[in-house]
Amino acid sequence: MNYTDYNRFADTIRSHRVLMTVIQVCNVLFTAVGFIMYPVLLIRLWLQGNKRSMALHVLIPGMTFVLLSLYREVRNAPRPYEIHPIRPLIRKGKKGRSFPSRHIFSIMLIGVLWLASSPLTACIILICGIGLAWIRVIGGIHFIKDVFLGTVLGILAGILTLVLTLIP
Repeated sequence: MNYTDYNRFADTIRSHRVLMTVIQVCNVLFTAVGFIMYPVLLIRLWLQGNKRSMALHVLIPGMTFVLLSLYREVRNAPRPYEIHPIRPLIRKGKKGRSFPSRHIFSIMLIGVLWLASSPLTACIILICGIGLAWIRVIGGIHFIKDVFLGTVLGILAGILTLVLTLIP
């Protein structure tokens, strides 16, 4: 899709107030799901008395998030609206630091972390992550490569955390 096609697509969505509202609400809602469910998982681990697992669930995601953030800062990849003459559906005042998406990294990581406690909850969070990735691309604030790498890195960081919790 080139920028002319994107603007035509975005203008169609803008002309339907309900669609615009759905995109904006889902962007906020899916983001909130991840950020609410992470502390819920940590509290759950703490209440179960699994302090080592809880520590790893803080340490590994925290370190990988910081490393991802540092990489984004150094790489400083532009966002779609900085490169192309598009009018994004989601307003973002930021410039640069687009690659990879931290929102997608975070929600996918959190979804994977839930797999050991509640596969159903994990699936719901991961579905929200897929929805959020789609919304951020059609919203014009990320390229597909941004959300793809965010997804891959989030899943890998989650798997690493779960594997390390299995080691005595």
